[in-house]
Amino acid sequence: MTSEKQPLTIKRIGLLFLTAIALSLITLFLYNSWSQPQFQGQLELYQTNLLLNSSVWKGENLTPQAQGVLRQTLIGVEPVSTAIAQYEDAQKDSQNHLEKTQQQLTELNQQPVANPTQETLLKQAIASTQESLEKINLNLGLLKTQADRVPEALQLWQKLADAPQSFTGDTAQALIGLWEEPPQILSDAPLMLDLELSGWFRYQALSQLYEIQGDALALRELESQQQEIAFQGIRKLLIVAGVQSVGIFLGTALLVLVVLQWIIQRKESWLSQNQGVSEVPWNWDTILLVLVAGFFFIGQLISPVIFREFLSLFSFTRGSGVRADAIIILMSYLVSSAGALGILYVAVNPFKPLPQNWFKFEVKTSGIVWGIGGFLVAIPVVLLVSLINQILWQGQGGSNPILPLALQGNDWVAIACFAFTASVAAPVFEEIMFRGFLLPSLTRYVPAWLAITLSGFVFAIAHLSLSEIIPLATLGIIMGIVYSRSGNLLAPILLHSLWNGNTLLSLFLLGSSLS
Repeated sequence: MTSEKQPLTIKRIGLLFLTAIALSLITLFLYNSWSQPQFQGQLELYQTNLLLNSSVWKGENLTPQAQGVLRQTLIGVEPVSTAIAQYEDAQKDSQNHLEKTQQQLTELNQQPVANPTQETLLKQAIASTQESLEKINLNLGLLKTQADRVPEALQLWQKLADAPQSFTGDTAQALIGLWEEPPQILSDAPLMLDLELSGWFRYQALSQLYEIQGDALALRELESQQQEIAFQGIRKLLIVAGVQSVGIFLGTALLVLVVLQWIIQRKESWLSQNQGVSEVPWNWDTILLVLVAGFFFIGQLISPVIFREFLSLFSFTRGSGVRADAIIILMSYLVSSAGALGILYVAVNPFKPLPQNWFKFEVKTSGIVWGIGGFLVAIPVVLLVSLINQILWQGQGGSNPILPLALQGNDWVAIACFAFTASVAAPVFEEIMFRGFLLPSLTRYVPAWLAITLSGFVFAIAHLSLSEIIPLATLGIIMGIVYSRSGNLLAPILLHSLWNGNTLLSLFLLGSSLS
């Protein structure tokens, strides 16, 4: 740790200027994320849909006692009532977000200078939120029919049917016909309900249709299909709940063990074994060059823009489907990472040969143990922090834009691309940048514990999502501790890979809950 002063050269003045611009842009990105809904709300609806799908499972091969235990443990006592509460919360959040976005568009149109790009983005956001809100209301109505609240369901659907530019008006009208007295079946109702509804909601609507028609054969076939879907749902619930429960148990036990060992042994404990770099050969200007010029401008701004323009020459753009989006995200990430790592190489190359332990990567048992152990500890710690964080942000603050796409990943090519991006490319690149370079570089100026904390927060801020800063910083701090104690980049890379892989596994399972 040092406090020596260096003269301000033209290079350093330029870096400070770029840093000021970068901080301004990052602040703007974080501010804009405040108006975006968190991904957690959408994820909770997928979890609810999976529970609903599973709730109709009969479990004929199990004893009544085993059925009861399994249902109460995985599904709950009143899944429909729970689902109604979840959907009503989602309805409220979507309505609030829609009104805020509409207000932003109104304020934009009142400005003297037109901003067509921003106007287009806001209109697209309004249309997307409106469609999502209508689907929520459509499904909420079906839930209420199963809770003896048919008049409320009819009222919800009637609003959708009467809306001038409704995405779901025709489907709502078909549902009204099935539940009104006397029922009226529209000519295209069977095809419409089959195509527009999914999972449990499709099952309830088609069951009502076939009962009105008196079609016993179609009803039996539908029941058979739904039992298969329900059984798959039970399996997914067992995997998701099992992995999380085991992770929380093992992680909590390991955390208690590590803390107790530190209290008892202090300097001889695992947490006191610092395997950091021997010295830092560069100054603050090299740190800014890598982070600001390399990671932010080259990696986050310039490389993605150039890559996007290159793809546009071949009419290959985002929004062409989940598979295309997944491929573009992977390729874009690799290009951005290569640009940032190129600047890192140029920045540290004059200091070769590097002092001991810099960018050390060794496939050793100790590195694997630290990586797996850190992952287990991170599960209960980050989960607790995330629960508190969710209460603080009240559903606002944005999320990683890749997460909603991963929920739609039923295509195996898309799944492979998402998995490689999240579990290989991101851990390797980000751990080299934040743990391999930034953390030890900061120890030239601040104590190790503060360097771990600062690098964790920089890692979190780099994801440009306001609501995720605290949970990601917590994860980053754990990865920093793991790296500084193991002295091996393998450990945080493995931890990061396991964390992202576990998240993707849950998303893929939940994303297929309506299939």
